[in-house]
Amino acid sequence: MSGEHETVSVPLPDALAARLDTLVEADVFESRAEALRYGARLVVREEARADTPLEVEKPPADDSPPGRGGGGGRSAQE
Repeated sequence: MSGEHETVSVPLPDALAARLDTLVEADVFESRAEALRYGARLVVREEARADTPLEVEKPPADDSPPGRGGGGGRSAQE
């Protein structure tokens, strides 16, 4: 990545942080920060393709991504 960056602090539930750590340990991402940047790009890209603006909902208790049993977010039908 090049250019200027803004640092954003985001509190995460312990379970979600542990999942990120598992991805880092499995060499899927080099760091938590890289995984979170990837996730942010996915959200921005999906919203750019969406026909309607993002509807902000309270995240599911288990923080599962949409479509993986956690509810929340956009459905596959949208």
